[in-house]
Amino acid sequence: MVQIEYDGKTYQNEIVQGSIKCNNSVSLISESIPIDTLEFEIYGDEDPRPITYGKRVVLSVGAKVFGIYYTYKAERVQKNTWRYKCESIMGILDKEYWTGYSGVQQRTAGEVIANIMGSREYSIDADLAKVPLSGFFPYQTKREALRMVLFAAGGCITKSSSGAPRFAFPAGKAEPIEIERLVVGGEVSYYEPAARVELIEHTYSSGASGRDPVLLFDNSNSNEVNNYPVVLPFLTNTVGWSGTLRAVRYDGNVRYVSGQGTMRATPSRDETRIVSVDTGISGASQIIKCDDVPIITPLNSEATARRIANYYSRDREIIVSFFVEEEKIASRVSLQDPYGEDAEGSIGEMDLSFSKNALSKSKIVTGWNVGPFAESFENFVLIGSEDGSLSAVWNTLTGAITSGGRTIANIPTNIEKARVYVIGGGTGGAGGAAGNNGADGETNGKGGTGGAGGAGGAGGAGGKCLILD
Repeated sequence: MVQIEYDGKTYQNEIVQGSIKCNNSVSLISESIPIDTLEFEIYGDEDPRPITYGKRVVLSVGAKVFGIYYTYKAERVQKNTWRYKCESIMGILDKEYWTGYSGVQQRTAGEVIANIMGSREYSIDADLAKVPLSGFFPYQTKREALRMVLFAAGGCITKSSSGAPRFAFPAGKAEPIEIERLVVGGEVSYYEPAARVELIEHTYSSGASGRDPVLLFDNSNSNEVNNYPVVLPFLTNTVGWSGTLRAVRYDGNVRYVSGQGTMRATPSRDETRIVSVDTGISGASQIIKCDDVPIITPLNSEATARRIANYYSRDREIIVSFFVEEEKIASRVSLQDPYGEDAEGSIGEMDLSFSKNALSKSKIVTGWNVGPFAESFENFVLIGSEDGSLSAVWNTLTGAITSGGRTIANIPTNIEKARVYVIGGGTGGAGGAAGNNGADGETNGKGGTGGAGGAGGAGGAGGKCLILD
């Protein structure tokens, strides 16, 4: 029997028949994080007022839990009937902000997700938790921060057996939906697959970007502030102050300031390039341009682009209804489509209705393979060129990498893919200025005091880096 736990009570017979509307969905490549929804009606003499919002609601059939939700709206639809509208934890996290990490950080997906989720209930698969991430983690909503992490790490959000969020890779092994559980009907939609995927890769380095300082706060003509929060909206090299205004507390990319004056920040160096991966599908013309994610770096850019290209190679979605056993969003399933053809894919959306059992009208994404999840470079080679030149050629037949007319490295020919960093040395600094004249000698024959040293020469230009894939 279907039951709802809400506000310390368990409802079964009080649930108005046919009133439950539940939608669970997932972006399998975490281009977004949907907010799951639940709506139900309760009949009874008890007056629920005053209504407290954000109350935990658990929906289940027998021992199977379909999700944990939180109330955000209540409607009185009859004298003794109340309708409740609820959302998953992602709806709450969309209203809360995460301050991120200051500077360029190297973290694991598990570390970052734990920092975002705090004390809220969730689980994470061990293989996803250990995925390394690197880059700038900005101030943003917690929902958007989770999307950023999962997009870069290759994970998504499904549900655990308790109904709480479970961070995991999309399931790779298909489990069958037997034909006797399928409801007659449904539809099959075909789409044009993508020809190419493009996304932005970030490479961060020390030093300023060359851009002018950006004014972030100015109260020079108004009253002093005390512990006022100011967000650093970009990776910051230096912060400049005027007047008495100063930072008194730090929290990720938020500076709490007190005093009166101005606060300016100089952006750090962030070099970007477009990583492009072709799907190899003949006749396709669609180009997918991914959102800019500041933790897409050389560590994961190629794998991410290939994973997105893999997903957009799909050409078919199936909408079919079936009685649910163990299936949940992001499950991999095999079944017969509405026209009797065998299919395999991942569940992207479940519209659930309940009577004695749970019936799901589901969207199943077919025509793509789960993965890859990690960068596939087999060698990382660091090479310094003596003259600071960025001229380098990789002969993939012999494996030789040449720069300035000589071989500077050899990559074994059995390695199909590698990333080579050719790093040029910086130029020498300028000579220092001449020293000042010494003082005159003394009459007793002692020498005069030496003159002060000249000013130091200017530093040389920094070295450059060339990346060969």
